[in-house]
Amino acid sequence: MISNLTTDRIPELVPMALAFHEASGFLGDLLPRHWVESWTTLLESGYGFILVDDGDDGGPVGGIGGFIVPDTNDGVLIAHEAFWYVDPEGRGSGLQLLDAFLATAAHLGAGRAQLSHTQTLRPKALGRLYKRMGFQPMDMNYVKELA
Repeated sequence: MISNLTTDRIPELVPMALAFHEASGFLGDLLPRHWVESWTTLLESGYGFILVDDGDDGGPVGGIGGFIVPDTNDGVLIAHEAFWYVDPEGRGSGLQLLDAFLATAAHLGAGRAQLSHTQTLRPKALGRLYKRMGFQPMDMNYVKELA
């Protein structure tokens, strides 16, 4: 069942965040305490939201999170997807989570949504999915450690 995650449950998502971070090849470390504090701040501010799919045992098997801010070019509220992950054992609810993310974003007033994907986790398949859903490719990001 997909539902909005409350701040007291954010720590339950740390194992998934760590698994996603490891599989993605992101630079730097994922610091669980910082991750929880950041998402708590986003949710409490009203800018962020997380949707979670609780499995049969009541624990999270998947989640998607993002934040909504005005587009710096024209002021239209844009929902930025920050993470989307489903445990391998719980796969099957990923598209439901994405649909719920888009519906929630629209309900919260977003006029646009921006999705991303890593270059290591099925980028071609996700690109095709996003295009089928009406998304257009816009950016290619490059990351470099500076220190």
